[in-house]
Amino acid sequence: ADVGVRGSAVWALGQIEDPSATGAVAARLKDRDPGVRILAADALGQIEDSAGTSALVAVLGTDDLALKRAAVDALGQIEDPAATMPLVRLLSDPNAEVRRDVANALGQIEDARAVPGLVKALGDQNAEVREAAANALGQIEDPSAARPLAQALSDPNPAVRMAAIDALGQLDDVTTAPPALVAALKNANPEIRIRAAEALGQIEDPNTVAALGAAMSDPNAKVRLAAAEALSQIESDAVTPYFIAAMKDSSPEVRRTAAEALGERN
Repeated sequence: ADVGVRGSAVWALGQIEDPSATGAVAARLKDRDPGVRILAADALGQIEDSAGTSALVAVLGTDDLALKRAAVDALGQIEDPAATMPLVRLLSDPNAEVRRDVANALGQIEDARAVPGLVKALGDQNAEVREAAANALGQIEDPSAARPLAQALSDPNPAVRMAAIDALGQLDDVTTAPPALVAALKNANPEIRIRAAEALGQIEDPNTVAALGAAMSDPNAKVRLAAAEALSQIESDAVTPYFIAAMKDSSPEVRRTAAEALGERN
């Protein structure tokens, strides 16, 4: 069959998403046409059958950058932990787009064995790779990433800092807020202050009540709302005075959140 027919067939099998087609599609990863090979990788990602993992891992060493990236994306969609360590090794690939794609895929797979490699990637020279690594560590939720993510809060890139803040709020079994996260409540960027408050609400550390209470006086209403919502998640009598004061807030959303929190505590 000519290239067009082979490509169309592979594409169609991916759209059907039938696992019984995995073997036939995987065979096309060795097609003589580079376009068909990429379509095959994409299709395997759509089918999401772990039977395609080994064939995709086998092409990770290719010199064809487009095929390599397609295979990485497909492995992320399949979410088979068998791909974790081969992907971790690609975190040192010379191409920054590949490294970013790999971090994204590892976040989808959610295998804690990827944590050391992703922590190392928090120091990557490329900001998009560092951001993807932080996001992935949040998705994996392994508490061993708490300290390195806290260090990433001082990253020079604001997108990386925000990803690290979000990730800290997602980690399992973290009950003590890193000081750098508390300090982020005073960052000049209001979006960072909002994200910090949201993450602190997820961590639920009673020692952060005073800092969140101070954020209830932030000039930005969205920051005050995030702080109020965070305080409502923390089990401590110390939050009550902040909610009483917030009943006079200029923002109706803040007043409502405070009223609901006081109602739940009485």
